[in-house]
Amino acid sequence: MEKVTVSIIVPTFNRPDLIRRAILSVLNQTYTKFEIIVVIDGADDDTLAVLKDFKEERVRHVIHEKNRGVSAARNTGILAARGKYIALLDDDDEWMPSKLEKQVAAADNTVPEIGVIYTDYLEYDDESHTVNYKEPLDGRRDAHEQICQGGCITPSVSLIKKECLMRVGLFDEGLKRCEDWELWLRISEYYKFMKISEPLVVYHIVQGRLSDDVSLHLKFKEAVSLKYLINNRKSLAHNVFYLGIKWYDLGEHRLGQKYIYESIRLDPINLMYAGAAVATLGGSKIYMFTNNVYKKLRMVINRRSRLPH
Repeated sequence: MEKVTVSIIVPTFNRPDLIRRAILSVLNQTYTKFEIIVVIDGADDDTLAVLKDFKEERVRHVIHEKNRGVSAARNTGILAARGKYIALLDDDDEWMPSKLEKQVAAADNTVPEIGVIYTDYLEYDDESHTVNYKEPLDGRRDAHEQICQGGCITPSVSLIKKECLMRVGLFDEGLKRCEDWELWLRISEYYKFMKISEPLVVYHIVQGRLSDDVSLHLKFKEAVSLKYLINNRKSLAHNVFYLGIKWYDLGEHRLGQKYIYESIRLDPINLMYAGAAVATLGGSKIYMFTNNVYKKLRMVINRRSRLPH
């Protein structure tokens, strides 16, 4: 077996067809100095059967007797890792063949301050078969600033220097959602992020993804925001405003207004927050019209900001 440089951590539970696709996408990589650590988060004979089919020494597994959650599963894999780089792969995603080769080349030739190398990705809806190009962050701007304002990197696009995790700690196992955002907040305090502007991951939208439960996501989003951004009023206001918009969209109008008004208290000169507050006073129809106009404007602004200067 070749010397292991990259340890790929794949948490899974009871999704044998998806885990097969994910592992095949790794075995098809042009870069070969890796190990795959599949963490089976709870008794799951079907997944074990799939893993035995591979007969590949680079694929090994660890089993949790009881389901402990994705953070615990990832942590188990990281602690068992032999590589100096950690790559995370969710069991319902897949990689393009050159992903690891390009990320490892970037990591090997960069400055010590770079701790995470990430890529763009394609978002594929398994039901509608639509594909969208996604950029987790703007590579021209400071990553920590964007992450503080709610920017997040989907784990499957990341390659992390293991030393980063040894310094800042592993995933918070107490978080049922936003565990990835919380980790990026901690890493970005000490390390810079590098972007490869190429879609090297296919992120599948499938029924039953953990991210589907919006209300639970918002509750943990609030908890993480208050823990890490309490002394950063502008970023806290941005995230509180996001909570307000999302709760309002879910039909929780009073709760949504509460968060929108709180964002104004935190950042009173932000006209966007004030405009949203006024729109909510006109009722849901006025709010929805205003929100749709805002989203279209943001799309135009974002499209223009990506044009070469």
